[in-house]
Amino acid sequence: MTALRIHETFAPDPGWGFGVDRINHLVYRKTIAGHNALERSDGALRPEVSRLLTMVNARLSGEQLAATIRSGEGADLLRQLEIRGWIEPIATLPRFASDPCAIEECLAEQRFFAAKSAAEAAARELLGSHYSSYALAFAGCINSRELRPLVQSVCDRLTRTLGADAATVFIESVRDAANPHADRM
Repeated sequence: MTALRIHETFAPDPGWGFGVDRINHLVYRKTIAGHNALERSDGALRPEVSRLLTMVNARLSGEQLAATIRSGEGADLLRQLEIRGWIEPIATLPRFASDPCAIEECLAEQRFFAAKSAAEAAARELLGSHYSSYALAFAGCINSRELRPLVQSVCDRLTRTLGADAATVFIESVRDAANPHADRM
């Protein structure tokens, strides 16, 4: 079996939108394929590629990740990892926001919207026609402080009407949406 070299792939079409500016303002996580590539590489990956893929943790921006590669090819390596499907963007940072607080705030916002969407979908499915009483509450929910009591209210209703198992399914779907990379680590 030949050693896998990341630069042996074709150059991407500039029209794809894989520019350095785009890469710098994204937060990435490893995909299952990325985890598998690290596990089975056994030295087949160049050290820079292996180190970069290892550092992708759903917390660092592309700019921060690229800066760890001394040769200056960090952005190009990130682009190649994304093309191969080994990493995926999970959040877009506001332009020129590379400090950790901005990244955490952006990720928290992404998690809130994912949790809210999952809660709405699960409540609609589990409550059926009784969901209509919660529709306006979900529509008006604008932050996690407002979402928590709403989720608890739906959970209580599910427990009373369908039992604890339905409430557990609901809570797990919301929790999984709020922490999408937890099962991939």
